[in-house]
Amino acid sequence: MTHRKRVEWARLDNASKIFPAVRSSKDTKVFRLSCELTEDVDEALLQHALDLTMESFPLFRSVLRRGVFWYYLEISELVPSVEKESHPICAPIYLGDRRNLLFRVFYFHNRISIEVFHALTDGAGAVTFLQSLVYEYLLLKQREEFSGAIPKLDFKSPVSSKMDDSFEKHFTGITEPGQGDDDWTRPGGERAYQIKGVKLGENRTKLIEGSMSVRSLLDLSHKYNTSLTIFLASLLLCSIHEEMPHKKKNRP
Repeated sequence: MTHRKRVEWARLDNASKIFPAVRSSKDTKVFRLSCELTEDVDEALLQHALDLTMESFPLFRSVLRRGVFWYYLEISELVPSVEKESHPICAPIYLGDRRNLLFRVFYFHNRISIEVFHALTDGAGAVTFLQSLVYEYLLLKQREEFSGAIPKLDFKSPVSSKMDDSFEKHFTGITEPGQGDDDWTRPGGERAYQIKGVKLGENRTKLIEGSMSVRSLLDLSHKYNTSLTIFLASLLLCSIHEEMPHKKKNRP
């Protein structure tokens, strides 16, 4: 008598349910995180590090399946492989007719990158995965540098929380106007400004890279009594505002 192996599966969390339905070639719902090292990446060691990392992230072995009423994640036996970066930035990962993993791991010179389909995990989960990957890689590459004192990787949360539904955990409900600290209402029907740009062939994403001193940026942000994150976000908003046509500058 043949016994079929039971297939493990998991529901998509509340925030992830929308991504499979609305993804397209123009908006792939793929995001990227990267870490730059001080030396070129060793592909074989990175693959070994990825294998070790996957032991702590079983959900990352999932493929996306479509049920009668909803999408769900099904644990697979697929093994991820490290690739030298050659694809366009954030190229489609989930293709409905293919049974493939929902993330990729790239390297290019001294940079390690992961690209993730947003239905698999959110930014926090992806950061944790990348931290683990880089941690395992550095242990393999620079073990002698630690002189036996191997640092522990602290996620500040238990392993079980890697599969938490962050939306359900943190969302407490919609605040009614006047009940919160701020009145978030605005006149009905007001249209937001839509950023325009030149469309590239095959819906590719254009990437411009640059580098600067973190110390200088911190000093500049502190000059304005704010954090580095808020300072950079403000610069982005200001740059968008400068490119807006004059007649649209009053739009949110």
